Amino acid sequence: MRRKTSISMFIILLCAPEALADVVVIVRREAESAGKYIRVCDIARVEGPRELALEVAKTVIGPTPQRGETREITRWEIEKRLREMGLDADIAFAGNDSVTVFGNRMPGPAGKTAAPRDAPVPGGRAAAEPD
Repeated sequence: MRRKTSISMFIILLCAPEALADVVVIVRREAESAGKYIRVCDIARVEGPRELALEVAKTVIGPTPQRGETREITRWEIEKRLREMGLDADIAFAGNDSVTVFGNRMPGPAGKTAAPRDAPVPGGRAAAEPD
């Protein structure tokens, strides 16, 4: 009986690597964003210890597409951005392999949107509440 339990637990862990992760990012199929930047919380549900989950959730992925446009973001892009931000956590992914983001923001002057002074840069930290 003990051997069957051990084998069962091993199979469960193989099938659900997120069970061992500090944080799980569950990627949605579609999302809409009206702000200037897409954050992880806009495109995925983040589960884990509150402080760490919030840090992951507020991470900026990139600019939001303009109204009527879309942007496809893959798990790989999300993972890459989290690594660039220097998050020291074991992060697992679940849900979809990519998310389609529908833009709902108006373009700025001459069709361009200028980055604010506090825009995140690779290796830096995202603002707590980006626009």
